[in-house]
Amino acid sequence: MRRFEFLVIFCAVVAAASPQVELDYATYVGTPLATGVNQFLGMRFAAPPIGNRRWRAPADPLVETSPVQASAHGPICYNLGAAFDSTATTLSEDCLFIDVYTPSGASETSKLPVWFFIQGGGYIQNSNANYNGTGVIVESGSNIVVVNFNYRVSAFGFLASERVAKDGTLNVGLLDQRKALLWVQKYISKFGGDPNHVVIHGVSAGGGSVTHQLTAFGGRNDGLFIGAIGESVFWPREAPVSELEFQFDLFAAAAGCNVTDEIACLRAQNTSTLVAANVVHPFQGRVSNPDFFYTPTIDGDFVQDHLYTG
Repeated sequence: MRRFEFLVIFCAVVAAASPQVELDYATYVGTPLATGVNQFLGMRFAAPPIGNRRWRAPADPLVETSPVQASAHGPICYNLGAAFDSTATTLSEDCLFIDVYTPSGASETSKLPVWFFIQGGGYIQNSNANYNGTGVIVESGSNIVVVNFNYRVSAFGFLASERVAKDGTLNVGLLDQRKALLWVQKYISKFGGDPNHVVIHGVSAGGGSVTHQLTAFGGRNDGLFIGAIGESVFWPREAPVSELEFQFDLFAAAAGCNVTDEIACLRAQNTSTLVAANVVHPFQGRVSNPDFFYTPTIDGDFVQDHLYTG
């Protein structure tokens, strides 16, 4: 009996030691590390972009009524040319997850600077997923909060067509990034971060994404960050939608959606069919496959012109 009581007390102490953050849609239970860092992994910052939410701007995360263990990374987004595996836990359409690393002693009044990292991958994959911010926090003397997240890529994030624009949204991968920035503004103080001191940083396509966030909506300042660092910036040719209709046609045909309402058909398809259709093709007039097939397009709203146009 005494042994049972000891185990109950021990479990209660362990549970009490786990950091919790209460958001207005979920309570997340993080993991305390011996390095003096609390990590919160695999938190949702948007609703699953599946079914009717495909090729639409990200929606608010769904409400969770019970505490959620934020102890493991969420799956990353399907990349170009990936193979579908129904048993895989590393790749998924349901991939809009965010990780936060924060000093264990941080509180809502700490107002620590926030490093918001946008991973690269040529807009066709999440290539720097699950970056671990623990070392950065230790080197900073526990004086920073680190944020890493996923965003939709390849055909799931950058499929372009007037048919998408008519019943959906273009450049949803960039809008996922914006949604994560809005999430930080609303919730990062719960983790000890200062929403008024967010610096965004990205490498390669992440660096290009930094530029897109700077120039979003014609350079509109929404107060989401105070600094930006673009490293090894990748600026692909961002064609207008009219020059990318062939991509949509090829994708829809491969997914079995040669019908009047292709978008409705694509949203009704199962994930395995879309993953199989998410492959590279030569650009029109070319015979070889490009390295980067799906990239942002000039949509007249979020991306209003070429990045090099001053």
